Amino acid sequence: TEVGWCDGSLAPTASPTFDADAMGCPDEYVPGAEYAGGEKVAVGNLLYECTAEFAAFCPLRTPGEVPEDEAWVSVGPCTGTIAPTAGPTFDPDAPGCPPEFVAGTPYGGG
Repeated sequence: TEVGWCDGSLAPTASPTFDADAMGCPDEYVPGAEYAGGEKVAVGNLLYECTAEFAAFCPLRTPGEVPEDEAWVSVGPCTGTIAPTAGPTFDPDAPGCPPEFVAGTPYGGG
């Protein structure tokens, strides 16, 4: 049964992305948890980053408690959460063509 015509090819939308530089709040700091250099945490609505050079001290020091702490650098305020974008979607009505029909190939309905 012919359904219509098409032009081009069908492609899904982009994969989800994660923007670590977004100013949403990451997970709250957990004392004693392991942190790697560059990892970000929140304390209330303040964002901190564990420095690579002093990462061994990050589990031992609560961000913001020690003035001029070299383990944690204050990045700035944050609000909300950091969330990935929506997952890929497929629009069967989008312009484009499915793969070409091959005789003898089993196809499902739909």
